[in-house]
Amino acid sequence: MATVRKATPKKKTTAKKKTVKKTAPKKVTGPSKAEILVSGVKVMHDEALELAESVVFMAAKLEESRKVMANEPLVVPYDNGGGQTGLKENPHFAAFEKLMNTYTRSLSQLTQIVEKGTTTEKSLGVMAELTTIAGRKIG
Repeated sequence: MATVRKATPKKKTTAKKKTVKKTAPKKVTGPSKAEILVSGVKVMHDEALELAESVVFMAAKLEESRKVMANEPLVVPYDNGGGQTGLKENPHFAAFEKLMNTYTRSLSQLTQIVEKGTTTEKSLGVMAELTTIAGRKIG
């Protein structure tokens, strides 16, 4: 007796679709604020650029924090459980104060470096903008 083989259905083959990743066109922009700040600094340029990038970042975070905290109270209630309740300083304000202190020290260091290394109008304009951010009053 011969064994009968069952016919296996043909596998459907599908061609793989090639996916083309669409990438956003790269924006052609000029130098960043940090690069403008240290454009004339020859000595310690890399260190100055790193510090400038941090100062620009902190300035942006301070602006962002200021907007978030505009309608928040200075103190917030807490409940630690076990009957411990009360008011404490809003953590956003404590974080803002720490960031502001770091920003002010970094801006001072950067100002000293830039004053020694360059007198270009561009860097002085950006420095004036960053100093204005530091000098703004809350509220």
